[in-house]
Amino acid sequence: LTNVAQVSAGELHTAARRIDGSVVVWGDNSFGQRNVPAGLLATKISAGSLHTIALRANGSVVTWGSAAAVPAGAASGIADIETGYEHSLAWNASGALYAWGRNDFGQSTVPSALPATKMAAGGSYSTIALGVDGVVRAWGGNQCGQCGGTNANGSSASNWDRGGGIIILNNGNPTVRNCTFIANRCTFGGGAAYVFTASATFTDCRFENNVGGSYGGAFDMNNVVGNFNRCVFIGNSAARAGACESYGGSQTRYTNCIFSGYTA
Repeated sequence: LTNVAQVSAGELHTAARRIDGSVVVWGDNSFGQRNVPAGLLATKISAGSLHTIALRANGSVVTWGSAAAVPAGAASGIADIETGYEHSLAWNASGALYAWGRNDFGQSTVPSALPATKMAAGGSYSTIALGVDGVVRAWGGNQCGQCGGTNANGSSASNWDRGGGIIILNNGNPTVRNCTFIANRCTFGGGAAYVFTASATFTDCRFENNVGGSYGGAFDMNNVVGNFNRCVFIGNSAARAGACESYGGSQTRYTNCIFSGYTA
């Protein structure tokens, strides 16, 4: 294959874009991954697990293979594209980001307060975006801390049980400022964070659409001294304590915080 300007690899297929914009795909075709639309000329391509998307010079996006239809907002005026495992991303010159496809971990749910996007990328079950403000934000699955959280059980373990975003344990005493926790989740408690026998201070942080499973949509705190200053809690949910649960002698102080739209 000659005169190639770009290549992109999916799970079982590979795509190449020639200098003239024509696209060639080879490999598995079980889901139509090789079925390039007739006459397609692209300025960029990106291969997902079982699908490929392409950006035309006129700003329109086309997709084929095992892929959801391009949403109306991303149908024209697009400046750049990327793919995750089974979801796709596109953003326009103004920085408005669109995501579509698989969404079982919230990877295709673009945060409502997301600033203009300069660059974005999709992982297996997560999405990361660089804003024009220079801040990196991530959402979706956080099983191994890929959205910025830490994993107390080691890099090969899962945070699904407690603390979807971060875990603070055993006399830890962090101060977290100007951070955003979006769409983290776990099955037991603390969609954004699980804090046990520790102290923690959160200032000017935002906790949005985190899912805590049984307890504490955003936080599950056991024997904790916690301080929340000017924090915003929106749309978090759990079976009990939609925003935060404090127990086991916890002493928690909320100062100038906003709580809205949580479910329990």
